Amino acid sequence: MEALAPALELILEVRFGIEKGESLKRTLTNFARHESINPWRTTVALWLQLQESGRSTESILSICSFSERRVLELLEQGLKGESVFAQVCGLEEELFEASKMEMEEFVSTLSVKALVPLLFFQFPAFLVLLFGPFLSEFMSLS
Repeated sequence: MEALAPALELILEVRFGIEKGESLKRTLTNFARHESINPWRTTVALWLQLQESGRSTESILSICSFSERRVLELLEQGLKGESVFAQVCGLEEELFEASKMEMEEFVSTLSVKALVPLLFFQFPAFLVLLFGPFLSEFMSLS
């Protein structure tokens, strides 16, 4: 489930952290330290280290998807002291809709993907069962 919408997971964590009264930096640190082998959390941890050291985060942003990049750019503004709660809520809604559309697209193609084993494994076996007796009789007549 974590890999489904990693940017949405981070933005939800940030919103919940802000609502609880935690600082943005603390929320991001807790997110990055979570005991999980997840490439997105590792990316956020590296981005946060670069941000704290004052170096450019462009190398991290260049490997992120569009939605991940938007989230990190928004959080970068928040770490500079700007108020980002309203933007976080708006971005959360956008990411939720985008992930919902992505899931609907995946589910709509799932039935076609499920036909592949049928075509390659079950259909030839059915043909053997169907035409096997005719072929054996035809071979015995020859």
